[in-house]
Amino acid sequence: MDRLPDHTLFPYSAHPAGGTSTSPPQQLIATLARALRDVAALPPTVSPVVALAQRALADFERLQSADRLTAISDHVARLLGVTYERLSSKSRTQHLAYCRQVAMYVCRSLAGASYTALGIHFQRNHSTAYWAVRLVTTRMARDAGFRRAIEKIERELTSTTATLAAAA
Repeated sequence: MDRLPDHTLFPYSAHPAGGTSTSPPQQLIATLARALRDVAALPPTVSPVVALAQRALADFERLQSADRLTAISDHVARLLGVTYERLSSKSRTQHLAYCRQVAMYVCRSLAGASYTALGIHFQRNHSTAYWAVRLVTTRMARDAGFRRAIEKIERELTSTTATLAAAA
């Protein structure tokens, strides 16, 4: 089977005519994401495919961000002794509100999520996410013990992410 021309944006192994691949799924996803980024970076006048690639890349990044927010908030919930379902529930008890605020802060800190994305993820308004992050930031500045607890959560999540990335 002939190889594709060198000007293709897809590596030969990722092309449907390129034969079967033994790469792990995460590696294939990363390859396809790189290809989408390459196509999306082209001038829109090159091809109508560029606009399609830009929309697909935006959807991909939105889904990837949502997965990351879910993983972070699930881990924070477990550390604080609640379930992820309770964390994202409509309940406004003091304990759950506190846990949700911490999770919002950690999601913003580690994932760089926007207030709008946090609001959607936690089924709240973006202004609720803003005030939650601000409240935790203020308390961290005043209370060294609280700051150390939040930093410990962030370290655990960062080391877990690094371990998972190294294993993949």
